[in-house]
Amino acid sequence: MKKRSILSIVFAIMFVLIALFVIGFIVWFINFNANFVSPQEEVFQSIGEYECVEYYSSNTIQDFTDFGVFYYSKPEIENAENFSEISDEKELFEYIDNFEGWVKGYPDDYEIKQYYNFDRAIIDKKDYIYIADKSSEDDTYPKFHSYDLYFFDLQSQKLYYFHNNL
Repeated sequence: MKKRSILSIVFAIMFVLIALFVIGFIVWFINFNANFVSPQEEVFQSIGEYECVEYYSSNTIQDFTDFGVFYYSKPEIENAENFSEISDEKELFEYIDNFEGWVKGYPDDYEIKQYYNFDRAIIDKKDYIYIADKSSEDDTYPKFHSYDLYFFDLQSQKLYYFHNNL
């Protein structure tokens, strides 16, 4: 009888310890995710606080294309670490051409195709650009395979975000 009693106490202690571990892990996981800021969000915030955003996605599971317009009232683009003034529009247009090719290929009922409205005429050498392309970090990725293009139009104080992931 004593062996069963001792065994029951050991199992009860093990159960309590496992339950505490699981609860601790859940609390840690929730706090970790609550404090996590995506690399894209860090770039958006590096310019300052944006007032509002229009964001459209291709709504696919793995391969996706996103487009967003972020509106700023007091941007600090000159202080943004990753941005630089446009010196050569050719590279910018290569990425936009690639992006627009993907948008055109989506079905008409996809929101990104319905609402994509970027106007190339706003681009000038006073604007800022930042391109994060996985091909520049890892040579196993071909150019245009996975990239984030950030274009800041100084005149309208809008950040245009183009994302494509094959």
